[in-house]
Amino acid sequence: MHHLKALSVSLAMLIPTGAMAQTLTGGEWRVVDLAGGALPEGVSPTLSFATEGRVAGHSGCNRFTGSWVQDGTALTFGAMASTRMACDAPRMETETRMLAALGAVTSVALTPGGALELLGPAGLIIRAVR
Repeated sequence: MHHLKALSVSLAMLIPTGAMAQTLTGGEWRVVDLAGGALPEGVSPTLSFATEGRVAGHSGCNRFTGSWVQDGTALTFGAMASTRMACDAPRMETETRMLAALGAVTSVALTPGGALELLGPAGLIIRAVR
């Protein structure tokens, strides 16, 4: 597993920053792995990157928006704002995990299969697909 993470990061380093940003933008990413934990049935967080350094999505219960900055494979998110609806416990837990995960991201990789991997100091935080 560790070798796969290293391979993903190594492949991402081959993609120029502008090309990586273009790959991140242009569509919605559906989260399939959140901090190594399964997602509740019917809960599907999303991310959409805009070229102006804005990010938006659905965190499991509410919509969110914020900023993102990329420098090579380094990626960080700014403070997020979100709507404030109340949802059932599994959706609220997913939202808490999703927003915390975004705050822990330090780098980005794209797998050979086209999945987006958002990584932190300890490895994979979020995996998303289109």
